[in-house]
Amino acid sequence: GPTLVQWYTNCMNTSYAHLINHRAHFWPANTAISNRNGFATFNLGVGDPGVGSLYDFKPGTEWTRPEKQHEAWGHAHVPKIRLDSVLQYIPEDITFELLKVDAQGHDAEVVQGVGRFLPRFKCLIGEFDTNPYAGADKKDFDYLKLLKSAGFRSAGDGVWVNKRFASDFHNHRYLCTAYDVIPTHNAVVRAVQMD
Repeated sequence: GPTLVQWYTNCMNTSYAHLINHRAHFWPANTAISNRNGFATFNLGVGDPGVGSLYDFKPGTEWTRPEKQHEAWGHAHVPKIRLDSVLQYIPEDITFELLKVDAQGHDAEVVQGVGRFLPRFKCLIGEFDTNPYAGADKKDFDYLKLLKSAGFRSAGDGVWVNKRFASDFHNHRYLCTAYDVIPTHNAVVRAVQMD
């Protein structure tokens, strides 16, 4: 398989390319974000590096079909870190506007790795579908309970908003969008009003 530098250089993920081309305070790190520190085997994807994951694909899913195997990137051994090991250096009075996660079946683990800092986020956007990934549906924790205990309520389409910031949401003081998800203001306000 390719080196991680080759993988990033040839990455078809336009968001990553945009970050690299327009970075001011961006530092790419060849790490996987998870709920445990250590090392792991990372599946680099099959023709589209945007589908790389700490999980392998289940047989019979879209990315295991022969026509999708034209550029199997293989696997790499990478360090994995919890986000709280980075967030601990951010001053306590800082509120985090948005956590956007698209970890291909590993989103719940990324969120769990935020640890005690999760309640400081106003909004979370994630894809919690684990169906195409082998082993991803066998979590040793309930991510829905984790989100709800941190104050989050679902606004639909993978968008979660934190009730602790209800007045900010009511007064349009939030950033809760991503390139692929743009919730309506009404959906956000309805979510923070739920119990």
